[in-house]
Amino acid sequence: MTNKFDDLEAFLHFWMVNKPIIPPETTPIENQTNRNGSIRGFSGCVLYRDGQYQVQLFIIKPNSEIPPHIHPDVDSYEVYLSGDINFMCNDEWFNRNKFGEYIRVKENSYHGGKFGERGGCFLSIQKWLNGVEPTSVGENWHDKENNKQGIAFEQQQKPKAKDTNKFDFLSEVFTDYCAKHALPLMSADDLLASGHALTDEQKEWLNEFIEVWEKLTAYDF
Repeated sequence: MTNKFDDLEAFLHFWMVNKPIIPPETTPIENQTNRNGSIRGFSGCVLYRDGQYQVQLFIIKPNSEIPPHIHPDVDSYEVYLSGDINFMCNDEWFNRNKFGEYIRVKENSYHGGKFGERGGCFLSIQKWLNGVEPTSVGENWHDKENNKQGIAFEQQQKPKAKDTNKFDFLSEVFTDYCAKHALPLMSADDLLASGHALTDEQKEWLNEFIEVWEKLTAYDF
């Protein structure tokens, strides 16, 4: 693929409207714990990549914290999906817990976050800079407290079966979401059709999840 976007904002709007799911075969799903142990249960998956532009989905376990850091070769928008997220950028705290809200994080913007009882789920919509090939933002990390640059996380790869990895990850996302919102554990389609009392935000999230699942199913790995 070649870059066809004028800038990161154009890519943000393109992806949020069209939501293409084209994961690269070379990037595994990540189960990450950083080296000083402050981040537990940090899971990520690349949903889309086109040249220097990329989308990653992250899920953070409840009562976790991400320390201040930068990604020196990545300009991004961080997009809220669900959970309890108190996001920090350049020492300013944002409690924007509405589906689809986003914050711009430049390559020199120190940022981090605190995650409450429901944990958190968000997208990172990125443009990789300085000719650096996209991988994961966890591998392009400069820690503010320790002033160390390098890989922020120890990565453990799941088995290499491509389809199984991605669907296992989405199943984990769905199970966590149902648990956090006290929803019965059934398929997203059945949950929408069940007559269970759902908020508009929950209905929107479930429909988005179904769309992602169907696109992955249709994608020829």
